Amino acid sequence: MNKLIYLALFILSHNSMFSQKKNVYMIFHENSVEQCTVENEYGETSKIMKYRKTVNSKNNVKFSICLESFIAEMHDDTSLVDIDKIKVSTLNDLFEMEKKEIKKSINNSQNGTLNILNRQDSFVVYILIKDSSKNNYLCYPVQWIEKSH
Repeated sequence: MNKLIYLALFILSHNSMFSQKKNVYMIFHENSVEQCTVENEYGETSKIMKYRKTVNSKNNVKFSICLESFIAEMHDDTSLVDIDKIKVSTLNDLFEMEKKEIKKSINNSQNGTLNILNRQDSFVVYILIKDSSKNNYLCYPVQWIEKSH
């Protein structure tokens, strides 16, 4: 019985070693009036608020940064992080990481075709919202979903 437990632990740790997820921390500027220029399918441009927060239900919040959306399940156990102790990324950084994961997926595939990249398998995205203290931010794990427009 003990051998089975050790074997199971070995397999789980071995799999997690090779499938390390990347933690991505992005600041969400809740009170910002910054805007993004977006283009519709006809090539027409318009401006939208860069940072948008929508409360979908008591425990479900949608954070949008330009056209990208992230869903958070809100819990009382949200952590505080010191911004000086983590690497903060931008939306462009996230896109670059995704491109690298796609390229790696193509290179690792058997016949050169792309296996569908599951963002949740590659990244753990966190939205950071400024807390009242100097360098601390509330840290929400989120799921990266499709474009919001």
